[in-house]
Amino acid sequence: MILVVEDDAAIGNLIIQALLSETPYQALLIADGFQTLKIIRDINPQLLLLDYQLPRMNGIELDDQISEIEE
Repeated sequence: MILVVEDDAAIGNLIIQALLSETPYQALLIADGFQTLKIIRDINPQLLLLDYQLPRMNGIELDDQISEIEE
């Protein structure tokens, strides 16, 4: 599973379509860092693609939060 965290739906859908057509992986689009933190506890993704400029929490802050979960 690949998680794409992107708040711009047009860009996110383009990335998802490319991943689904060019890779054997499932892909899921998430628009918000806080949603990602809820979902990531149930899904163990092989790859995270994070947008830097997310609403309420940027990509680096999200990465820091995910790292804390994994420890």
